[in-house]
This record gives sequence, C-alpha cells and structure tokens, in this order.
Amino acid sequence: MRAHRLSRLSLALAFAGLLAGCSGAPPAIDPTYNITGTVTVDGAGLAGVTVSLGGGRQTVTGTGGAYAFSGLAAGRYTVTPSLAGCQFEPASRQVTLGPTATASFTADLIAPVLSNPRVSIEVVGDVPALNGSVNVAFDGPGGLEVVFSVVSPSGGSTAVPATAGGNGLYTASYALAEVEGGNYSVTIAARSVLDSDCVAEAAVPNVLLVPPGLPE
Repeated sequence: MRAHRLSRLSLALAFAGLLAGCSGAPPAIDPTYNITGTVTVDGAGLAGVTVSLGGGRQTVTGTGGAYAFSGLAAGRYTVTPSLAGCQFEPASRQVTLGPTATASFTADLIAPVLSNPRVSIEVVGDVPALNGSVNVAFDGPGGLEVVFSVVSPSGGSTAVPATAGGNGLYTASYALAEVEGGNYSVTIAARSVLDSDCVAEAAVPNVLLVPPGLPE
C-alpha cells in the first residue's frame, strides 16, 4: 500500500514538472540586422555592381543602384563593390551591425584607350568627304559616344558621330559642306554615356585636302 502511494506521488511530481516546463519563457532569439546602400556614377544609380561581404556572400545592385543584405548577425563586416571597367570610392567600407547600417559607394569609370586613329579627306565627284576610323578599348558599362570633331582650314568646326563596329572599331564618314583646300585638324573623343568625366581623346592634325585640279 505504501509503495502504491509513493508511485502516485512520483507521477504527480513528474506531471507538475512538465507543466512548469511548458509555462516557462521561450528561448531567446538573437536579433538580426540589415546592410543597405546604393552605388552611383555621375549622380545616377549604377546597376549590375557586385557587392560582397566576404565568405562567399554577395548580391548585385538593381535599378537605381540599390542593394541590400538581410538577416545578418551583429558584428563587423567589410562591404566591397566590384564591376569591370570601374573604380570605386571608397574601395570598401567596414560597418558594425547592431543596429542596421548603410554603406554607399561612388563609381568612376576607367577611361577608354584609343589606338590607330585614321582620317582622310578627299573629293569624291564634286563633294569633299571625310572618312575616319579608330579602335577603342573600353571595359566599362553603358557604352560610348565617339565623335570626330573636324576643324577646317578657315576655322569652321563640324562634329561627326562615329558608328560602332565589331572588336571596338568605330568608323565615321561625312560629306563636308564645301571644298576648302588646306590642312584640316581632327580630334577624336570617346566618352562614356554614363560618366561625363570618363573621356579619352586622340588628335589627327594636318589632314590635307587638295581640291581637284590643284597640285598636291
């Protein structure tokens, strides 16, 4: 009889302990934080930039140049942007989470490299025509505008847009307004469509035009 009472008492104590455990506070959950920011070029958001935190964690900026990392534990992180043809200011940022942090960057596009600039001006029929070409190496985003600026012997100036071809070759052709013999000066400028400060130039001076019937 005594053993039966002890067994009932043990069951009651065990049940009471179970109820106490169920009614206790839930385990603590560590808070998480976010890192957000933007990457801009010439004041506008730059899409397609890879932003890394290290340890293989990365994301890519979207429209407007914005990016975000979420669900991060408290601690110190190094945020680094990268994109071919670009340099960034700063190159990276260190942020400490707890609370959420912001890390933004400015991109500067690496200037294009011009090579083999060629320009000729000759009279075809009765019309003087300019023909030019240049090779441009450029790894940056957004593409280029390439313009041949032609200054005549009398000082008149004409801007001739170039057309992109394959393998970085740009060509230009233009019918000049009148036959004006003498030396023309031509400057070729390649400028990024995203960054107005990203520009390279090549000069082709003394492009001679000899009007028909005159000795060279």
